Amino acid sequence: MKIKTQLEQLQKAAPKRHATGLLYAKKEELKRRYSKVVLHTIFHSVEQTHMYRAHLFARDEAKTPQQWHDWFAEHLTKIHKKVLSGLHQRTQKLWQVQRIIGFTGGPKFESKDSARREALAKAAKNDKLKSDNASLPKKRHKAKS
Repeated sequence: MKIKTQLEQLQKAAPKRHATGLLYAKKEELKRRYSKVVLHTIFHSVEQTHMYRAHLFARDEAKTPQQWHDWFAEHLTKIHKKVLSGLHQRTQKLWQVQRIIGFTGGPKFESKDSARREALAKAAKNDKLKSDNASLPKKRHKAKS
């Protein structure tokens, strides 16, 4: 899908942008807390090509848009270094961040791949819990006389 089309879809779904970087449609979204957000970024290669990417970030504790803004301010440089390295390995091109569009909150903006990865991770975690519980000794109950 072309970048223009992807950005138009994003603009349609979340036409407004708050100072924190939250892209939203309704004012009440500014007051919500999100345990998952999707960061929308445009990358530019040295070969004059562009790429739009949406990256899902999830935390156990839900955060306000301001808290997500602060979290990104602290961690984004490290995150983008890893993303740029991965893009280079995948495409054999050198990339740089052209523009951070903003972030959207909630599951409606998750990609199908991120939802699938999350479901696999959750299943693996459940399997580990089951195997851990299976290795625990069984409780014995005294027979009533």
